[in-house]
Amino acid sequence: MATVNGIARRLCTGMIGATMTQALADFCPGILHAVPAKDGLLMRVRLPGGQLPAATLAAIAGLAARHADGGLDLTARANIQLRGIRPAALAPLVEGLCAAGLLPSAAHDRIRNILVSPFAGVDPTELIDLTPLAATLDRALIADAALARLPAKFAFTLDGGGRGFDPGGGDLTLTAVATGAGPRLHLSLAGRPTGLGVTADAATTLLVRACHALLAIAADRDLPARGRVIVRDPAAYEDFLRRVAAGACPAPPRRKPSAAFGILAEATGHATLLPTIAFGRLTATEATRLSEQANRFDFDIRLTPWRNLALRHVDRSDIPTLGVPLDGSTGFAGLAACAGSEGCAQSLADVRGDARMFANAIAGTAPPDDWAIHFAGCAKRCALRGRARVDLIATQNGYDVLFDGTLAHAGLPPEQALAAARTAYPTKAP
Repeated sequence: MATVNGIARRLCTGMIGATMTQALADFCPGILHAVPAKDGLLMRVRLPGGQLPAATLAAIAGLAARHADGGLDLTARANIQLRGIRPAALAPLVEGLCAAGLLPSAAHDRIRNILVSPFAGVDPTELIDLTPLAATLDRALIADAALARLPAKFAFTLDGGGRGFDPGGGDLTLTAVATGAGPRLHLSLAGRPTGLGVTADAATTLLVRACHALLAIAADRDLPARGRVIVRDPAAYEDFLRRVAAGACPAPPRRKPSAAFGILAEATGHATLLPTIAFGRLTATEATRLSEQANRFDFDIRLTPWRNLALRHVDRSDIPTLGVPLDGSTGFAGLAACAGSEGCAQSLADVRGDARMFANAIAGTAPPDDWAIHFAGCAKRCALRGRARVDLIATQNGYDVLFDGTLAHAGLPPEQALAAARTAYPTKAP
């Protein structure tokens, strides 16, 4: 506990000023990098692989209730954000998170972005369960001091080749593919297939080597060490392939993304539940109750890239007792929204209020699996990960409305923008 207290004391006595100054140029929060927002400080807790044991969820919920605004925001990279933190509450919050085992390395706090399929280990269609790889990779990152120089937004995606789960724009992605010699893991850089891959036992070594390659290439060319930057530079990309030096591997086939809500069958005969969580936000009370249910009904919890949770190994007879919304008819399924004017000084609209009006208007219907609508308070679109069917982007003149990424209406008042969005909503009976 002395180490934990020491970290908290150093944060309070010397690091807060530096952290908040740095945050102005690098708005990517971590446990030791609380950034300022309109409603207080904002912190992000990394949970590699999206694994969320009931005890961890209960601990975060208790800390959010005592030291933040009482909510847990689920992110599109399967992490948790806490906001509304007052400076005086920062030290005890950091101390509590350390005590819960959520800061194994201060230097590597913000680079532990490891997304794994929320269905790993229970998906009857997957080729390989990559849950153990997430833990091995996390340990390898922490053990390598040089990798602390990776950008804070750098992300890994591990895909076992089963149900699609929207890996999005991870810098480095491994996807299982079937070959005559058994499953191999194909490497993609910012979504671009490289045609290279390895067996599962060599995966951690490959990813670490790829990280070092990106850092070296970025230093040589004065570029950010991000996959999306390197793939746009042909010479840099070819250099990356040479440095990685893995064997040939077929690229994975395209797969339809899984539904972001509902009940999915597991290999064991149990079920995985994907409830709809409005704005991806749980209250501390809801999170505590969920942790208690996980213990009582013996299921486990994973974070998903859809800002909700996967409740896994659920006995089907227990589903009615859990009482979670599963049919998408709340209106919030597929809906993402940034904090808006209540939480962000840069927001030009109360996007969450407007998003709630849209959700209420379509409540009682169930969207198709690929429905996605995004409300943004400014052009940065912080809450967006992946493409949306409809984008509403607040401007000084009203909302710009985009359909499938193409501007359809400019500068509409909220009521007209919501009406325009409704025309793109393909309702069906729940």
